[in-house]
Amino acid sequence: MKTKIFILFALLFAFFSCDLYSQNAQSPGNNYNIIYDVNTVETVLGQVRSIDNIYSVNNTSYDIIMIIYTNKGDISVHLGPVSYLVDQVFKINTDDNVLLTGSMVAYEGSKVIVAKEVSKGDQVLKLRDDNGYPLWVGQSVK
Repeated sequence: MKTKIFILFALLFAFFSCDLYSQNAQSPGNNYNIIYDVNTVETVLGQVRSIDNIYSVNNTSYDIIMIIYTNKGDISVHLGPVSYLVDQVFKINTDDNVLLTGSMVAYEGSKVIVAKEVSKGDQVLKLRDDNGYPLWVGQSVK
């Protein structure tokens, strides 16, 4: 009987651990992973107009977005959670010229780029792997 109870608890623990891990993959800053599409990846050159913090979809952390001016007009670029970006050596400022690669998708009724990589001069900020998986997943997101 004790063995059956132990197995039951072990299975429940494994089930809830997997559920918690899968939530982490969709947690703060990772909500864009749902809409990232490797088939819509493009590279865009532009000048940074503004940089803002916004609440993530689940309102548990701040994400950083920037608006860049391109030859096609202004584009909103979703970078990732503040907690990941503040630890990076790479810094972006208004009026910087940047080259970015990301997935152009529809988000909340607008076209946005979910950034994979941003370059400024010889510096490169990597945000996602080639499949669009966020590099901050598995890190503590504040």
